[in-house]
Amino acid sequence: MDNQLDNQEREWQKKKDDFYMLQNDYNNKINELFLKYENKQTAAIERYNQLILENSNYPFLFIKKVEVLYSAENKVIAVEYNLPIPEDLPTIKDERYIARSNEFRQYHFTETQMNKKYDIVIVVI
Repeated sequence: MDNQLDNQEREWQKKKDDFYMLQNDYNNKINELFLKYENKQTAAIERYNQLILENSNYPFLFIKKVEVLYSAENKVIAVEYNLPIPEDLPTIKDERYIARSNEFRQYHFTETQMNKKYDIVIVVI
């Protein structure tokens, strides 16, 4: 019994050590990127801004395609970002269970509401 417990403890310790090693490597890469960014290295500035845009969270899912170019000479960042199209937005406003007919009924946003919602999404992004 003690031998099995020792083996499980060693296995757990190895997994823990592997996790911390991966975490440390990841954090070192982030720190290295940040230092290069602070030193105004073009590739680092482009990568940093691309990461920010790719990892931004929105209340709905859509495919994010981002390209970033930095001109060190002009200190200008050009961003190409594929914005969602209206069809990417969820249209269901509410869903209710109707006991009488034992079914669910979906209620959708009107076209006017969807247009307003889309305008807000584009401004937020």
